[in-house]
Amino acid sequence: RESLLLLLSDGDDAGALTLLVDDAAERGDYQECVELLRRLGAIAHTPEDKLRIALREAGLLAESIQDVDGAIERYENILKTLAPKSREALAAIANLEEQRTNFPGAAHALERELVLVEGETKIELAQRLAQLYETRIGDPRGAIRALELVHAADPEDFDAIARLEKLCGEVEDWPRVAHFLQLLIEVEGDEEEASRMTRRLAEILHDRLNRGDEALAALDRIADTGDEPCRRAYVELGDKLG
Repeated sequence: RESLLLLLSDGDDAGALTLLVDDAAERGDYQECVELLRRLGAIAHTPEDKLRIALREAGLLAESIQDVDGAIERYENILKTLAPKSREALAAIANLEEQRTNFPGAAHALERELVLVEGETKIELAQRLAQLYETRIGDPRGAIRALELVHAADPEDFDAIARLEKLCGEVEDWPRVAHFLQLLIEVEGDEEEASRMTRRLAEILHDRLNRGDEALAALDRIADTGDEPCRRAYVELGDKLG
C-alpha cells in the first residue's frame, strides 16, 4: 500500500488506484475508497468506465457510509454529466428519497424513470408511484395519472378501477366516476354491493351530470332482477323527473 501511494505521488495511475480501492474496501475504510474512486473516475478513458466507477462511488456513499445526501447528489451528477437515462441512478434516488421520507422527491425520481421503461416494468413502477401519491403524498391527481397506466395495460385490473373510481370522486371528475362505477357493476358478484353501486351511479348521473334518463336505465337493469332498493330508487327518481 505504501509503495502504491508513493507511485501516486508522481500522478494518478489507474492500476495503482484500482488496487488501492480494493485494499480500502477490504479494510472497511469506505471514505478513502470513495476518494480513490473519484480520482480513478477522473482519469478513466471510456464513458462506460466513468459511469461504472461513479455508480460504485455513489453506492458506497449510500450503503456503507450512509451519507444519503451525498449519495443523492452523486447520483444526480451522474444523470447530469454521464448518463441522463441511467435507470440504476434514478431507482437509487427513489429508494433513498423514500428512505429519508422525502416522498415527493421519490415520486419525482420514479416519474423520470417511468418514461424510460415499457411493459411489465412500467406497470410495476406505476403501481409504486400510485401508492406513493395515494398514501404518502395525498395527491389524487398524481395517483390517477399513474393508475391510468395500469388500467390501460390491464383493463381487467379491478383493484386499479376501484381506486380510480374513488380518486376521481375526490377530484370531482364525475363523468369518470360514472364510467368506472359502470365497469365495476358489470363484474360485481355480490348482489347487495351491485345494488349499492348502481344507486350511487344513478345519483351521480342525475345529480352531478344531469343525465336522468341514463340514471333510470341503470336502476331499471338491476330493479328487473328483483332488487327492492333499486326498484324504490327507480320510482323515486321517476317521480322527480315527472
